[in-house]
Parts: sequence; structure tokens; C-alpha cells
Amino acid sequence: LFLRRNWIIWPVLAAALVVLAWRMKRNPDMRRRWDRLKLRVPVARSLIVESAVSLFSRTLSLLLGAGASLVDAVALASQAVPNKHLAGRMEPVPAGIRNGEAFSEALSKTDFFPPMALDLVRIGESSANLSGMLRELADVTEERIQQKLDTLVSLVEPVVIILTGVLVAGMLLAVYLPIFRIIQVAR
Repeated sequence: LFLRRNWIIWPVLAAALVVLAWRMKRNPDMRRRWDRLKLRVPVARSLIVESAVSLFSRTLSLLLGAGASLVDAVALASQAVPNKHLAGRMEPVPAGIRNGEAFSEALSKTDFFPPMALDLVRIGESSANLSGMLRELADVTEERIQQKLDTLVSLVEPVVIILTGVLVAGMLLAVYLPIFRIIQVAR
């Protein structure tokens, strides 16, 4: 009853939420907090991290293949990571490389690159084929992401079918029960 009398609250509340979301997206600090919060979701975390590794590796591979220096390429490639929290954790990597640290060691300090990725980067450094190994890392990571998404979709599909069935059954009951009651009353 309260909601019917004060129906104007809903459009105002929806508009306020849209404005709040827009302002949060434009504020770098709030965006970083939101991205950090997204990493706490169990299923999403692995997908977000692997997607970041894939995008970073692919971009860095292209930049190194084009002849950019490793320090400049790492700084540019870290901007390709859509999760601002993870991108922020990569900020010290170029400084570590400038200070003489191995690229794989600097990446290991970010604490989100998986061991396999660090091993591939280490192999690429030692064999002087970093660009090729980064491309290979991006391909492998994208395949893993696709496998995880396929598994997730195959797990969610039956749940969606069951929920749709329950919803349709509820709608049918809502339509037919009054008709059955009218028939019983008429007898």
C-alpha cells in the first residue's frame, strides 16, 4: 500500500542508482574498489584473473613484436588490463625491470600471475623469444577461459531450464486455479 501511494519513489530511486553508477565508474578510486570487490566472487575471480593475464600477454607480445622496449611495452600493456585493481598491482613492474630485475621476477611480485604463466615468461626470457612465449601464453590462457565458460554454461543451463519450468507452472496455476474454483462454485 505504501509503495502504491508513493510510486514516484521508484523512478527517482532508479535515476539515482544510474547517476551513482555513472559517477562510480568515472571515479578511479571507486572503480578500483569495485574491481577489487569483483575479485572476491569465487567463480568470477579465476575468469577475471585469467582474462587479465591473457590481455596483458597478448598486448605485450604485440608491442615487443613491433620493436618497443620491454619497460615501455610493460607500462602500455598493463593499461590493457580491464580490472583496475590488477592493473594497479602491475605498476611497480616497469620500475623493477629498470632496476635490473628479471621480468619474470617482477611479474611474480604482482601475486596474481599463475605459476604456469611465470614459467612461460621465464622460458621466453632465457630463450630470447619473449614475444613468442607471451603469444603462446595468451593462446593457452584464452583456451582455458573458454573451457571454464563452457563448463559454467553447461552447469547453469539445467538450472535455468528448471527455473523456467517452475515459472511456467506457476503462471499456469495462477490462470487455471481461479477457473477451477469458479467451476466448483457453479456446481
